Amino acid sequence: MHKKWSVQEKLAVLQEIERSQIGLAAVAKMYGIGKTTLIEWRDRYELNGFEGLEHRICNRSYSADLKIQ
Repeated sequence: MHKKWSVQEKLAVLQEIERSQIGLAAVAKMYGIGKTTLIEWRDRYELNGFEGLEHRICNRSYSADLKIQ
């Protein structure tokens, strides 16, 4: 089961990448996070700031009216 990372934890990991000299792949291994996940976090943070790191709701349910449109 995957760990759910809080916004503060995600930000701390991204800051670790910026201030360290070891690179994204090494930080990913150090924290047990996939490189792709870190890249997604970084891209969302650069695009939307702090809000970009908030938990995204997946598998939304839509009303029948909206589905018909």
